[in-house]
Amino acid sequence: MKNIFILLITFYCCLIYAQKDTNKTLTARDSFDVINQYLNSQIKDKTSEIIVISEKLNPNITLKFFEGQFPRPENEKADYNELYGGATRPLFNDRAYKIMKNKFYDSKKYILPDITDRQWTKTDLEFDKIKFISYVRFVSNSNNADDVEINNLPNFLPVFGISEPIIYDKKYLVFQFHAARTPFFGFSNSKVVVMKKTKNKWIVVQEIPSYELH
Repeated sequence: MKNIFILLITFYCCLIYAQKDTNKTLTARDSFDVINQYLNSQIKDKTSEIIVISEKLNPNITLKFFEGQFPRPENEKADYNELYGGATRPLFNDRAYKIMKNKFYDSKKYILPDITDRQWTKTDLEFDKIKFISYVRFVSNSNNADDVEINNLPNFLPVFGISEPIIYDKKYLVFQFHAARTPFFGFSNSKVVVMKKTKNKWIVVQEIPSYELH
C-alpha cells in the first residue's frame, strides 16, 4: 500500500511538472493559435469575405514598432511612449528586446521592405471566406485598369496584413496586424500585438501603434 501511495505521489508530481514545463515552451502550434484567435476577434461580420495579404509581413517592422522611434535609454522619461511609441515598460526590457532582435532580425532584401517572400495559406488561417491577394499585386495594379479582379472587388471588404509571431522574453508572442478596407491603397490601421498564454488561453498584453516608423 505504501509503495502504491509513493507511486501515485510521484506520478502526480511528474504530471504537474510536465504541465508547468509545457506552459513555458512555445510551439509552432501556439503561433497559429495566436494568429487565428486574434484574426477572428477582429472580423466583425463572420459572413463576409475578407482579404488577407498573401505575403507574411517583415519581422523587422515588428521589431521597429516594438522598440519605438529611437533607441531607448535605460531610464527614459515617462512620456517616452507618448512621443515615440514602442512597448511600455515593464513589458519593454532592454536585454529581452536585444535577444529578440538578434534572433529574429531578417537581413534578407525583399522586393518591398514591408513584406517577406513567405506566404500565408488556407491551412494556416481558420476562416472560410478568405481571398489571398499579393501586396505586390495591389501596389503594382492600384492604378492599372487592366487588372479586372482588383478593380472589381466590392468596396469596404476588410483587408488584413499579418506577420508570423516572434517570441519575446520566452513567454510572449509578438506580431504585426494591419487592417484596411477596399479599395486598398495601403494600411491605415497598423499595429503590433503582444499576447501571452494564461491558463491555456491567449490574452492581449499590449497593442502598439505604428507611429509611422518606417
